[in-house]
Amino acid sequence: MNNQINTKELINFLLHQQEEKTIDIDIAYKMFLNHITIHNRPGTLSAYKSVLKPILNYLKSVNVETTCQITTDVINNYILFRKNKIQPGTINKEIKNLQIMLRFAIKNNYIDKINFRFEPLKTIKKPIPKIEDESIRKILNYFETSNVYPKNKLMFLLILTTGIRTNELCHIKNSNIDLENGIIHLDFTKNGEPRNIYIVDSLKDLVAQVMNKTNYLFIDEHNERMTQNTVRQFFKHLKENCNIDILSPHKLRHYYATSIYNKSLDIYLVKDLLGHKSIQMTQIYLDINHKDNQLKNNIYSPLNDFATH
Repeated sequence: MNNQINTKELINFLLHQQEEKTIDIDIAYKMFLNHITIHNRPGTLSAYKSVLKPILNYLKSVNVETTCQITTDVINNYILFRKNKIQPGTINKEIKNLQIMLRFAIKNNYIDKINFRFEPLKTIKKPIPKIEDESIRKILNYFETSNVYPKNKLMFLLILTTGIRTNELCHIKNSNIDLENGIIHLDFTKNGEPRNIYIVDSLKDLVAQVMNKTNYLFIDEHNERMTQNTVRQFFKHLKENCNIDILSPHKLRHYYATSIYNKSLDIYLVKDLLGHKSIQMTQIYLDINHKDNQLKNNIYSPLNDFATH
């Protein structure tokens, strides 16, 4: 019996053992999107598609077809290709999303590793344009002097007094509104975790006026759930009619958060009211009193600043 090992066979065996797992980038992308479709909201899927599109198109244009071909040199060339066209923060986001996609492939044993290193580009943080108090005052006066539908008033005022996200606003169900206790239970949220928002006392009558017999609180002329685009269009209408420079649902959410924090100096209260997941470790040690949050939300509501006496 010949126990000698052929050197060539041994080398081939070792090379085979070291061979890197790789798959086509298109396949990795499709499997990643399938996972996102199953486990996340439609908005998350759209966001990933939008962010990944430029970098995947670039890889295809330079004939990088498999995951193992995405090297540091390839990523550096992509940065040079994009740097004069977009902001560094956008490039960072595109490459970070590519890494997320590849980590998903590693987790599922489709590939072994990521073959590139990336140090995020330095970004200059620009101050976020803020809504001024005077803009809020203009809108509230506009509501008093103009013929605005109650549901449109309520859309604005709920964001102002709860900081609710636009998509969460559109998914408020009539059956989840407890007017007596001033609570709206959100079973559709960005992170998928249900939470409560609190109706300030001065809005209870308006909420009762808008409530209807359909499934959702905010409906269009066809009794269908109102879309985020409809909310944005209304804000655009407000911006034009009130001659306001800065206004959007998301910036109004920021206004709410800033107002609550400046009055309470309680970042944990703001975190809980907005439904954020940050400050996670500290949150473990807190026993959140939702009844107390409701009381504070009433006291610190931005709407109180504009109450007429």
